[in-house]
Amino acid sequence: MTPTIYGMFESMTGTWQYIVVDTLTMTAAIVDPVLDYNPNSQELFDQAANSLIIFIKGLGLKVDRILETHVPEDHISAASYLQRWFACDQGYIPPIYLGCHPREPGTPSTQQDQFPREEYRGSVWRTATDEEEFNVGELKGTVIHLPGHSPHHVGYKIGGTF
Repeated sequence: MTPTIYGMFESMTGTWQYIVVDTLTMTAAIVDPVLDYNPNSQELFDQAANSLIIFIKGLGLKVDRILETHVPEDHISAASYLQRWFACDQGYIPPIYLGCHPREPGTPSTQQDQFPREEYRGSVWRTATDEEEFNVGELKGTVIHLPGHSPHHVGYKIGGTF
């Protein structure tokens, strides 16, 4: 089975967010959601996250999980905001998956090793480990460790699609 994937660009942070959908069950996963951030005023806005909510509700989808490919250093995640919203709306708390890869023995701890970051506090989250399997509706998903952007970066193969 192949998912339907919707990409939404958030121009203030220059970040892509994705919605991966199993159209058979109308179940979705949100990938890398962001809050809008204005570096000049240092203000946060929830317009991008609210656009995701409106789009998802418009399609009649149930959000099963929120997937982060890495702990973002270049933007602020909307995962906790969306998790709280969908928990109230759906009566189910979609877990947040955070990319995590153990550091090499003897390597000093960094800020990236400290989970959860402030924006995840109070959320239901879990680390996404290499080759871990999960479902989005009937679609099979696998976590793939992809260090690069950060040492904790992961990708998600869902229904045969990265």
